[in-house]
Amino acid sequence: MFSLDHTLRFLFLAVLLVQLSACAPENNADCSMVNIDQLESAARTGLAEAQNELGRYHELGECVASDFEEAAAWYQLAAEQGHVNAQKVLGFMYAGGMGVQQDNATSLQWFMRAAEAGHPEAQLGLATAYFRGIGIVRNRETAARWFRKSAEQNFARSQYNLGNLYQNGAGVPRDLVEAYKWYGLSARNGYSKAEKGLARLNDELPPELINQARQLIEDWRPENPESQWKYKPQHEQASP
Repeated sequence: MFSLDHTLRFLFLAVLLVQLSACAPENNADCSMVNIDQLESAARTGLAEAQNELGRYHELGECVASDFEEAAAWYQLAAEQGHVNAQKVLGFMYAGGMGVQQDNATSLQWFMRAAEAGHPEAQLGLATAYFRGIGIVRNRETAARWFRKSAEQNFARSQYNLGNLYQNGAGVPRDLVEAYKWYGLSARNGYSKAEKGLARLNDELPPELINQARQLIEDWRPENPESQWKYKPQHEQASP
């Protein structure tokens, strides 16, 4: 089961740093095509998308020096206008104290806003906070609900976590077929820890139940397949 001895700061700092290293190569900008001055001018006029993009450049150190404080400032402006990705990133930044004073309550506020708007990573962050009871009253049933919302959008980390909950009966009734299904979906998305979960259940479940679970995997379809949240799963993020 999940280890519960991490602080919120340590947990989300680890997640954020892995996100940055995972995203940097794929999102590496062609700086010859980027006019930072023009982007900043647009951001200063109040354009939320420009503010979010400028925050991302400073966060990842693309075309500008890496500066978490500057990134957080631009994300804050975008988030206050309702930009959901900026809200999600601020959730992680406040949780990890990256460019801002570490603040669990503010982190959770931003996670909640982005999660309610449907962002799967924010739903993962919110679920993790509820599961651990850090910065909020611990509630595994609520954690399971948010893990499910994220998992149903085909987010591999949350699929793995939901499988773990079903395997251990934490926040949901223990159901090894459901656990196998969610581990299988996570593994199909490339999350390596899910393979270990499947291996454990392959030793525990009879063949007929394994076949039943595999059919569930085959038949499963994500909610809102045309959703705007087209993020590739981060295969090796720190586990909640």
